[in-house]
Amino acid sequence: MLDLGCGDGAWLRYVASDIGYGLGIDVGWSDADEHWSDLPSHIELRRGDFMDAKLHPSSFDVVTCLETLEHVPDPDAVLQRMWELLVPGGMAAISVPIELGPSLLMKEGAARIVRYRRTKNPAGRWRPMEIARAVFGDVTAVKQERAQQGRLDHKGFDFRDVERSFRHTFAEVHRIGTPFPALGPWLNVGVILTGRKVGDRPRHTPTV
Repeated sequence: MLDLGCGDGAWLRYVASDIGYGLGIDVGWSDADEHWSDLPSHIELRRGDFMDAKLHPSSFDVVTCLETLEHVPDPDAVLQRMWELLVPGGMAAISVPIELGPSLLMKEGAARIVRYRRTKNPAGRWRPMEIARAVFGDVTAVKQERAQQGRLDHKGFDFRDVERSFRHTFAEVHRIGTPFPALGPWLNVGVILTGRKVGDRPRHTPTV
């Protein structure tokens, strides 16, 4: 298993007993190898950019990328990288936050009630009119602002764009709402997508 954007390695530590080897890569966590006093010998954590890491193509049975794609400049490129690193028939899994619809209203409402700032960056905070539009699924203006400012945070991130790219890249795709699978994507905090690598090239190669 390969975990892109592994953070402190908690996910790999959790599944360690179910895998033969696990590799986690993250650019922002420098002491992951010291975080666990009992990290199994078959789990390896590296600091670095997973897009530039020297890894052999078609060498992992499972590649995961959890709560990370909203923080990268090009999610499509990450999905392509995941596809390249998987063995034929291997499984990809991603999780991303929902920042529109009723989910956004619940998140922002709860945060304001307890006076919690979801981000330290003022540009990444939702304004009332933006929330009102995004509740009905319209995040066009916020997405444009996000792109212009080069922000890599939750505000303006649209999980639907990533889901379309994921479905174009992998086969046998399944979507699960989290933390309440039965409630669908609009009443959950985020979504989990799983899919498989089928064939000798991605199902759809984006045109440049």
